[in-house]
Amino acid sequence: GWGRLLAQTPNDACFVVDVARFEDNARAFLASFQARYPKTRLGYSYKTNPLPRLCTSAHAMGCYAEVVSGHEYRMARALGVPGTEILFNGPVKTSADLLLALQDKARVHIDNLDELDTLCTLLDSHPQMEIAVGLRCNLELQVKGFPSRFGLSAETGDLHTAADRVRRHRQMRLAGLHSHFSYDRSAASFRERTELMIALA
Repeated sequence: GWGRLLAQTPNDACFVVDVARFEDNARAFLASFQARYPKTRLGYSYKTNPLPRLCTSAHAMGCYAEVVSGHEYRMARALGVPGTEILFNGPVKTSADLLLALQDKARVHIDNLDELDTLCTLLDSHPQMEIAVGLRCNLELQVKGFPSRFGLSAETGDLHTAADRVRRHRQMRLAGLHSHFSYDRSAASFRERTELMIALA
């Protein structure tokens, strides 16, 4: 049992992973969305818990690999996740990272205008490539009044500038919106950010 396992642990602390419970939780979470939105699909955050056993389990259940760095991207590929099943978020993507995502046909979520410039330059150099992109939206929430640290601001116009550039670029397809807030996980916060993103869409 767990007690015997923990007694054999040579260090003072350890993590115990219950894969069956992890999978049950993921299925229940997904089912709650699919009851109203049947096309819902989950993405599993490698940053939150990069244990390969959980990553492969999540992918086996149909989750996207949601990664925020070149290291995590390459980990997903090493675990057998095809590029088309990877959501590439994060505020710092190198030119090499973006080229790999292009080659793999991953979904890149553009975080800022500099990143969009880099992506456009890469596409200009590879006219045969196409990519589906999402835009990371920096939203002003009323729930707590703190802005996100990530994404393109609708307030400054950067978000709309990026959307226009993506729509005009023959090698890019705007395929989604994304937002990230770490300070407030309340139901009210999720409701407000969802309503704002629906309005933006």
